[in-house]
Amino acid sequence: LTVSVLYCTTNMWTLNVGECNDLGTLDDMRTIASIKGAEGQPLNILCVSDTHIGVPGDAANDFNISGKAFVDYLEGRLSSDVHAIILVGDVLEMWEVSSLATKPAQRLERLKKGMKELFKFLDEHINKDVFYIAGNHDGSTGKLMNNPLGLLMSAPDSGAKLFATHGHFVDEDNSGSGEWKGKLGTAFRAAAERLINPDIDVLLMKVADKVGRSGDSALYREWGEQLASTYGFDVVVMGHTHKKEVVVKDTYQYVNTGNGENMVRKGELDVTVISYAPKAGEHPFTIKQDVVRLGPGKNPQCCAVM
Repeated sequence: LTVSVLYCTTNMWTLNVGECNDLGTLDDMRTIASIKGAEGQPLNILCVSDTHIGVPGDAANDFNISGKAFVDYLEGRLSSDVHAIILVGDVLEMWEVSSLATKPAQRLERLKKGMKELFKFLDEHINKDVFYIAGNHDGSTGKLMNNPLGLLMSAPDSGAKLFATHGHFVDEDNSGSGEWKGKLGTAFRAAAERLINPDIDVLLMKVADKVGRSGDSALYREWGEQLASTYGFDVVVMGHTHKKEVVVKDTYQYVNTGNGENMVRKGELDVTVISYAPKAGEHPFTIKQDVVRLGPGKNPQCCAVM
């Protein structure tokens, strides 16, 4: 069994996915790797998103898991039961590092110095068995690290297709001409964390969910259905909303990889494993979501009223 990984290089900072992913010609995508599983065994793909890893010690850093614990977990899964990992965007937190005035390359260097284990892991595995999709908070890191904005895994024998993208294109406040709104909100939230209380962002994000599009899961499900019906995807994977879910339809499945408040408070990581094991008359992919505790989390006193 071989799953081909196709890499999208076109600028996808618009809602017109057809510009990036015309599966009729594949003009804008290229194969970068092949993932193989054992004969007769499922091929397992681990998906994680929205960890927002910042600089350790920064009050605005919401990643309450040590870099070593996170990398040990990913490496442990690769050496045991998964064949590939898709990091579905916003794994790094570029918007909150230092200040928005610093250059992207400088912010990236700060992250590299603070999270040496993670960047060593990425250097060893990227585009081999680990694939990193850029999200909006990855910012220009995506360009600096040559991260794709969309990624397709397809099985040439069965024609099965899995498409993953962060999903922020659905959110007009975090993409395209409206991206400045998301950056401004993030700068305000980071300042409040540093000056008032490191946990206040949990409350502020809930407020943002109510007034913006980021937390409206229905919009992302609708876009996933549009993608699946237009391009014949069997699975569409997104992040961005911080709300994990699986929606099963007759012809496709929609997955959101989650990670949000529980990661901040409890150091718990939402993980999704998608297994490819085609059988006649059955969906070629099965999906299982789980929670893994890797860190102590923050003191939740500031937001206990929520």
